[in-house]
Amino acid sequence: MGNRQQELNCLQNSKKFIFTNNSVYKYLKIAKSNPKASDFPDFIFDGGFIEHFQVTSAMETKKGDKHRIAELDFDKESERFLAELKTEYVNSNPCPGTVTTDVWEMDTPKYSYEYFSESFKRNFEKHIESLDKYQGEKYVGIFLVEYSGARIKIMKNGCFLKFYKIECDKDMLLYLQDFSDKLKYIIIFWGDTQGDVKGDRSCEIIELSRILDMLSKVPKDISFEIGRMRNIRISSFFDI
Repeated sequence: MGNRQQELNCLQNSKKFIFTNNSVYKYLKIAKSNPKASDFPDFIFDGGFIEHFQVTSAMETKKGDKHRIAELDFDKESERFLAELKTEYVNSNPCPGTVTTDVWEMDTPKYSYEYFSESFKRNFEKHIESLDKYQGEKYVGIFLVEYSGARIKIMKNGCFLKFYKIECDKDMLLYLQDFSDKLKYIIIFWGDTQGDVKGDRSCEIIELSRILDMLSKVPKDISFEIGRMRNIRISSFFDI
């Protein structure tokens, strides 16, 4: 029910990064865009659906989440900044053999695990409400989730253990367990997948019927901290 191109891109990423022998893959392969683009769900197939939405580790406001707002401002301002640099460079005196490099960095908002938890549950429940009203086939329900913002870290004894996944979060798993009668899978992309390999940590698949088993494997004595987030654009001019 959001941006159609972004929804399609996320679905294509799912087929790219999920192993073909995974039980969810067959549904991704046959899913088609809902002809009613503004209606729930975003994709349909015989017996089920896929619904796409986004979550963040930044604060969400009525105007949107602060990470997306910062990204839009950064894209706009950096384009203007780089255009000005190009004009300045073209109009400058030649200096063969030199390289000029300029850097523009996004002003990042505050991120936290608490913001992520609030964002996930708020958006999740909003789409569950839409699912409850949906009259189509929903034997196999799939939520396709994109995360934005600084990555969350799993810490143990003050040391970095690995990047966050819901499979390591007991409270979140218990929360999701209550919806196992409504959904079969949740697929989550934890940030930019560019450069990742198939099956890499950036993509997580949760089969809700297996949450009890997953709970038994949650690491002990861990905590969650927010990592760093930097968005940088670099411009280089070569004078030959």
